[in-house]
Amino acid sequence: AYYSAESGYRYTKGQYDNAADENAKDSALEAMHNKTFTLLGNDGKFTLEIYPYYFKTTEAPTGNTLKTKVPGGVLSELKNAVENGGYLKIAGHVYQYTSASVTSYSIVTFTKSSNWPYIPENTDVLSVAKSKAGEAQIVSKGGSLTLEAGTPDAFPSRNGTVQVNGHIYSYKQLDLANNQLTGIEDPSDPNMPSFTVASNTDITLQKFVKLHSTGTFGQGSAATSREIVYHVPLPILPYAEKVEFHETFEEPITTHWKAPTLGSHAVKTIGDDKALKVTGTGSVRGGAGDVGSLIALEWKTTEVKLGKAHKFAGHFLSYDAQVKVGFNPSVPSTYMAGISFRLDNDGNSYGISYLRGGSSDGIPDDLVPLNNWPMVILWQQTNAPSFQRKWLAYKHLTGRPVFFTDDMESGKSKWQADRPWDQITSDSHSKTHSWTDSPGGSYANNIDISLTTSQPIDLSGISSATLSFWHKYDIEPKFLSLWWDWGAVEISTDGGRHWTRLTRYEGNQSTWTNVALDISDYLPSNNVKIRFKLHTDFSVVYDGWYIDDVKIAADFPVNEATVLVRVKEAASVEFKNGGPTPIEDGDKVMGETTGAQGTVRGTPILSSGSWAAANAAGIITLNKVTGTFQNGETLLVIGSSATATVQGYRGRDDYIKAYYGDLSGYGTANANPFDYSKCGNPRGEVHWPPDEVEDWAPDNDYFTLIQWDAINTSVGSVALIPSLSEPNAIIRTNAITTPSSGTFDWPELGLHTFGTNSTNVYFDDFALQAEVPISPEPIHLPPIQE
Repeated sequence: AYYSAESGYRYTKGQYDNAADENAKDSALEAMHNKTFTLLGNDGKFTLEIYPYYFKTTEAPTGNTLKTKVPGGVLSELKNAVENGGYLKIAGHVYQYTSASVTSYSIVTFTKSSNWPYIPENTDVLSVAKSKAGEAQIVSKGGSLTLEAGTPDAFPSRNGTVQVNGHIYSYKQLDLANNQLTGIEDPSDPNMPSFTVASNTDITLQKFVKLHSTGTFGQGSAATSREIVYHVPLPILPYAEKVEFHETFEEPITTHWKAPTLGSHAVKTIGDDKALKVTGTGSVRGGAGDVGSLIALEWKTTEVKLGKAHKFAGHFLSYDAQVKVGFNPSVPSTYMAGISFRLDNDGNSYGISYLRGGSSDGIPDDLVPLNNWPMVILWQQTNAPSFQRKWLAYKHLTGRPVFFTDDMESGKSKWQADRPWDQITSDSHSKTHSWTDSPGGSYANNIDISLTTSQPIDLSGISSATLSFWHKYDIEPKFLSLWWDWGAVEISTDGGRHWTRLTRYEGNQSTWTNVALDISDYLPSNNVKIRFKLHTDFSVVYDGWYIDDVKIAADFPVNEATVLVRVKEAASVEFKNGGPTPIEDGDKVMGETTGAQGTVRGTPILSSGSWAAANAAGIITLNKVTGTFQNGETLLVIGSSATATVQGYRGRDDYIKAYYGDLSGYGTANANPFDYSKCGNPRGEVHWPPDEVEDWAPDNDYFTLIQWDAINTSVGSVALIPSLSEPNAIIRTNAITTPSSGTFDWPELGLHTFGTNSTNVYFDDFALQAEVPISPEPIHLPPIQE
């Protein structure tokens, strides 16, 4: 009889495991409940009673009632628990219900105080308990977790599994007398580290079945029976958690890196620590004399298995990667170094780099937007239909401290202006104001008029600095070597008594352009003034000169600075009329007309409006997509009342953000992701920016989120995405995307240099993080017999 009962368990497990999908598995349990099965040759039989501790919706909600069923029978202990109210988790959202009614055929109807949101048929419904309010708990391996009284009543008494803070844990016993889960362990890690549970945290019961299997052996009056009760946590489906890899280069290069694709590298001790030094370069395709180096990561040797991450996300790949870029023996006059990403087997890739270009620098010209200015640059290399390298976007890097700055938006007090120099609002580089020499039209003949800083600037404590500004101009062009009219930038180190020309301009520059001038030869001085001087001759007049965003700052501390790229590969829905309930990261959305579905990946990018006003518009990024969303259809959110109207759909793009940090930091760390003030990133440490800008705070302010100065409009695949919360920070491109099926085996990430000064470069603290499935297959936990 015992073995017949055991056969009942094995039969149930086989039927469940071999069912095609989750709905089929639930149907298999329901079909076996209260059924008797005879063994081959009439050699015994078993009867199954199956009592799940989870629910499935049977139809969409009606008002404040949600109709579900248990795929099997309902135990009296579960019936009594749900009738008193509690919490449920549905499609990632937790709801409180006030009561439930249980009828025949295992139908359970939940009632709450307000209407239920949209929930389709066959959606899983899981019970939720709350951790004890008013205190945080540290849970160790084998320890206990205290819950709010009454909230775990719908949990099984033993051998259950729960989700806490996104991770799955098992427990041995439910101690209702003390409202505790005891014997906490991690099914995926036998060396479970301690973890912290905040007050009133959601503790979500995972699928569980209490199986009664009664085995019978023999016939008639000679028959004997034995009932075995199995407490069975159903298999834990694969789920992802953020996993990190930190490379300190203490091990041989071959431990985690492929053989160099270009140039040569060696682990060297630089300062007090080891780093990856570029020791040789090779010629790169492009201009004569262009050289560089490239070494690719062997990510399969790390914990961040990008192939698994790619498959789990529905064949989309997203991650963060960072590295410190150092120079030894010194920072050269020109350089280019950083991270290659989306690196495929044919050499196509994007790159994020620190760059300073110059003449005869050995850096491909198509990667250098402007010479003699430190910047972060986003670029791409593609081989089809023909070989091309192109810069995609750049950000000028201003050093710290900043000794003088004026964006022209706070009045005129920082300037002494000869007439007719004045501020205007009809044209500007940033925001609304700029200065021009002739606000009413063209400039006059025979004038020398200047826009001069009104107060001396103290640069006595430094030996190097850069003057930068944005300008455009239309000035009478010179004839051969004869300058008729011109605009000059001049410097004084004695408060304005004597002036030295730094540079001058003539001709036409119709678009706003950034200029960086090295003023180190005039330092130190505590009495510096700057002026923009327009000189004209006796005839011919033009529109004149426009000046904006003037700044004097020390050089950017590029040595051992960190560059970080956050790349999110996703499908996307453009939407309007979103709200009043917001659509959130992790939501499962569905097109009302097409039935297309996807999982929201990250907070939606709002370009206008607000959720509260129900006029939010922007882009929702998705992975795990099935079907194609259709323009004009309503976008529904499973388990939420949120809706929006679909305005467009894109199947696959890379959404790219970049960040930089430096060795020592500057100023006082704060909650502004865009400013220069931040904590330092010294060697040996790795920090990550928060996933969302609204979570930026002084204690995680280690980076500046780059707001790009310009994008390359000649590259049609590149777009700067409008964002209310991250303006000028998000680049979208689909020039290089990962395969939409199959096994992912690209190199994906590498470290590169370009230029004749490549061998001055070293890398340290390379780090990578991505959401990787804890187990590629479901985790089966053993049942406990009773």
